[in-house]
Amino acid sequence: MGEFPLSLDSSDPSLRPFDAADEFLLNRVKEAHSDALKILTVNDSQGGITVPLAGRTSAMVQDSFRDRSETAANLKHNGCGQISSTPLLELESSSAELILMKIPKSVDYFRFQLRGLASRIQSETPLMAGGMSRYLPAAFFEAVNEFCRDASYSRIVKKARIYEGILSPLPYEAETSGRSFDYAGSSYMSLPGVFSHGKLDSGTRFLLNYVKSPEGKNRLKKAAGGTIADPGCGCGILGLEGLKALGPKDVIFSDDNAMALASTRANAAQAGAEPRCRLLHTNVLDGVEEGSVDLVLCNPPFHRGHSIALDTGFSFIRESARILKPGGQALFVVNRTLGYGNIMNENFTTAASVGENSGYRLILCRK
Repeated sequence: MGEFPLSLDSSDPSLRPFDAADEFLLNRVKEAHSDALKILTVNDSQGGITVPLAGRTSAMVQDSFRDRSETAANLKHNGCGQISSTPLLELESSSAELILMKIPKSVDYFRFQLRGLASRIQSETPLMAGGMSRYLPAAFFEAVNEFCRDASYSRIVKKARIYEGILSPLPYEAETSGRSFDYAGSSYMSLPGVFSHGKLDSGTRFLLNYVKSPEGKNRLKKAAGGTIADPGCGCGILGLEGLKALGPKDVIFSDDNAMALASTRANAAQAGAEPRCRLLHTNVLDGVEEGSVDLVLCNPPFHRGHSIALDTGFSFIRESARILKPGGQALFVVNRTLGYGNIMNENFTTAASVGENSGYRLILCRK
């Protein structure tokens, strides 16, 4: 059985591969479910609950490509065998004796996952879900109470809390519907757990309005006939609107979150653009050939879960530079309060502001 400490490759000392909620869950398993031999872990970040229970974990549900990769690395680091891992939408069924879950950031996503798990279990199954209490308003327990009988919540221990209940089976549903919004005459759907779920965030809107403007089209016209990349694509709106406005040969969409790729795939099909779209479930732009892209359109993330992690945004900037052809361009929208200037100057020949408003700045970089 693997034990702490786990390994996490990051220069940010504030990020750990486990937290107090992981420890609380592990202690609760010892108290109440010491005989459970087929545990399904869900949303485990870097293996904080899977690795210590490796000998009893039969499968993992992880929508995050990065978390899946880091959990696999930590299993190996601790001398454990590898464990099957799949995104929720690809999980066909589960015969788990216990579901052990880290609570995600969004209550909509939490409800979506509880419903999805309930439609895949074969019989009533104990569920324990843990998280840090400051991120758990009452709506999270209401979700547990909706899908579980005998739902209860623990006292707070080291600022962490656990919800418990017996998850009741539901008829299987193919969860493909989400919230939609309109932009420039097109409708975009996003599933729970996707960035800016069900609406267009103001930074992305600012970037898109520039791409569609006469100035933007003139500056970005070299992308015509080439390839656009949309890293961290979310629902795919940057790449799909870039396809319409600039007329490239094709678009590469990448995202860490399987729910984002499912949303993008549905939106590309709705637009009739699937033949010109390549979708990658990957970390940033892994798998995209160096020097193969003409234009990157990107709203780089700067959070990992509830934590600010500038390393995440930096990796999007570095990877965008890597995949660009010589002379290729990258258009970023960045929060005005964040300092990305040095990292852009280190990775591009030029980096110039082409627009700003009260919240954001548009930076056009050239390889």
